[in-house]
Amino acid sequence: MTNEPTAYRLEPGTELFRIYRRELADGTPGLPVWFCDGLKQVCRFDLSGEPGTCYVASSPGGAFIEVFRRVAGLGVPQTEVDKRSLVRLSVTSEQILVDLNVNANLGIMGIDARLVHETAEGYPRSRKFAQRAFSEGLGGVRWKSLRDLTVSRINYAVFSPLSGPDEGKLLNPEETGPIPDVLVAAMASEFGGTVLGPSGLYPIRA
Repeated sequence: MTNEPTAYRLEPGTELFRIYRRELADGTPGLPVWFCDGLKQVCRFDLSGEPGTCYVASSPGGAFIEVFRRVAGLGVPQTEVDKRSLVRLSVTSEQILVDLNVNANLGIMGIDARLVHETAEGYPRSRKFAQRAFSEGLGGVRWKSLRDLTVSRINYAVFSPLSGPDEGKLLNPEETGPIPDVLVAAMASEFGGTVLGPSGLYPIRA
C-alpha cells in the first residue's frame, strides 16, 4: 500500500463553473475568480495565512446548488439570483488534485468517512486536510457535492499561493453573464418546484 494518494489531473480543457456576486457589500464589483482566505467566511477547504482557495463546480447546476443551498421551507427570491453571475472557466495549466471519492485513498492523508462527509461548522477536518494537501504540493481537492443527492455533481477546490483575485493565472474566465432563466427553472423543477420565490427551495448561502 502506498502513502501517496491517487491523484486527479484537472486539465485545462475541463469546463468549470462558478456563481459569484456582481457587487459586494462594500459596493465594489465582484470578480469571476476569487481565492478565499477563510477569514471573513470559512468555507470547507480554506487555507490559513496568505494562500487561498477558489471553489468551482463541474456544471452550472452544481455551482447553483453550492451557492443556493436547499433547505426545506426556506427560499430565495429571484432578485437574489439576479444579483449574481455565472462564469465558465478553466485552469490555465494542469492541476494535480487529491480525490476524496476514490476508495484507494481511504486511510491516506487522513481521508476517511468523517472527512468525506464533514458538514460541521468551521470544517475543522477539511481545513486541516486542505492545509496538509497544500503543504505537500497538491493543487486542490476534488469531491462529490454533499448537497446533491444524485451524487453526480463534482466540486473542485483549487489552491493558490495567494488569496484574493488571480484572474488569468490559475483560472481563466472564458464566458460570464447573468444566471440563465433556463438554469433557474431546471433547478426549481429538479427540487420539486416550478419557480423560485418566498416558498422556494434555495436559501441564500450565509
